[in-house]
Amino acid sequence: NTTGSALVYSTYLGGSGSDSGRGIAVDGTGNAYVTGGTNSTDFPTTPGAFQPTFGGFYDVFVTKLNTTGSALVYSTYLGGSRFETGLAIAVDGTGNAYVTGFNEFADFPTTPEAFQPTPGGVINVFIAKITDGPVGPNIEVKPLIVNFGSVKLGKSKIKSFHIRNVGDAELEITGISGVIPPFMLEEPQPPFTVAPGEEEEVMLHFMPTTRGKARQTIVIESNDPDQPEVELTLQGKGKGKRR
Repeated sequence: NTTGSALVYSTYLGGSGSDSGRGIAVDGTGNAYVTGGTNSTDFPTTPGAFQPTFGGFYDVFVTKLNTTGSALVYSTYLGGSRFETGLAIAVDGTGNAYVTGFNEFADFPTTPEAFQPTPGGVINVFIAKITDGPVGPNIEVKPLIVNFGSVKLGKSKIKSFHIRNVGDAELEITGISGVIPPFMLEEPQPPFTVAPGEEEEVMLHFMPTTRGKARQTIVIESNDPDQPEVELTLQGKGKGKRR
């Protein structure tokens, strides 16, 4: 309590192996977020956890306890087959947890379009964001550069890119702006929607009328709350003589 004269709550958190807490944060309603490391294959996890089973050797754990310490809101492993441990955790106003620590080798879980998807050396820092609520629509665009190569003047070439919804709510593509000749958007024309877990192939074509390189940056606009705009580069080269 506030005077240090009584326990409001106190609980164990662990499995049958070695477990170590390294960081704790508290949100505005009093839920506690804890991270550290464990080699327990039976560390307590919750249904629907991001990683409900032990990855190997020594894993990060991320656990959220309710305000009374009587139940887990969520608990998950986070790690690959080697040594990983969480060292610090923070929480934002909407309940997202931000965890950092270090790991060994290359199979630590990363996300599509991560800033650094592969390790730089044997020991690496990791930063992970974890949510316990609905993700909402979440856009993923691949590739981010569409290269048409060399095309004869007056001819055309079709290429495509893919928009994937890796969230859990319908993704609305409200616009694709900046597409001007010699590049043209074929189909589908916005607005259109992409269901959770699905993807849409977007077709474009390149029809050069002058020799030389052409390059454009287009913008894909959506209802993704974290990334409402995604930039994509179109490039190609006109060659030969127009007949």
